[in-house]
Amino acid sequence: MRIAVVDDLAQDRAGLLGYLRRFYSSDAMIFEYDSGEAFLRDYRPGDFSRVFLDCCMGGVSGMDAANAIRAAGDGCSIVFTTTSRDFAVDGYRVRAAGYLVKPYAYEELSALLLMDAPRERPFVELPMGGAGVKLLLSHILWCQAQGHYVLVHTAGDGEMTVRISFTELSALLLPYPQFLVCCRGCLVNLDQVKSFSGSDFILHDGASVPIRQRESEAAVRAYADYQFRKARGEL
Repeated sequence: MRIAVVDDLAQDRAGLLGYLRRFYSSDAMIFEYDSGEAFLRDYRPGDFSRVFLDCCMGGVSGMDAANAIRAAGDGCSIVFTTTSRDFAVDGYRVRAAGYLVKPYAYEELSALLLMDAPRERPFVELPMGGAGVKLLLSHILWCQAQGHYVLVHTAGDGEMTVRISFTELSALLLPYPQFLVCCRGCLVNLDQVKSFSGSDFILHDGASVPIRQRESEAAVRAYADYQFRKARGEL
């Protein structure tokens, strides 16, 4: 497990790091950042299972960093450390796992961690050049059939041409609720969808993924239902 601690106060960072090492022993890799800017310079979607963000940092605030994480389609667990709960509404919008109000005790942190045990980041193994390549589901943006191949659009690694049928790829991905076949030969990761028009899903990176015209209402309903279930913590 990889954890990020982002706080501009060295004393507060040191206290949280001590608690985390006590809780996880040697089972976690913990990275500390003294500003939101420093964190975002290093950050890549899928890097961390959990991110602790101080709400009230100068410059890039914890909420700014959380919005950037969610805009990247990253579903990692976000925990805010703060001196008040005034940010609760904004925290709901970024699906925060919880708040730790400073100063907090080890027992408060451990209770939150036990309630919010993150799921392992699943991946699929795809055939590439005679060998398999492991690809995090969170890095898959959308997929497009091209004859006997599938073009997989990814976050960070660009486009990957995979020798697999669209039917076979669909069998691998559709058991996960974030994936949806939205058009003939096209499959989209709903975590990567920013908005939709009448004929396309618009992704966070600006790409447009076509929606099957005669089933556009059903596709949009599926997207709305998925987001609703995520907001309720059902996924």
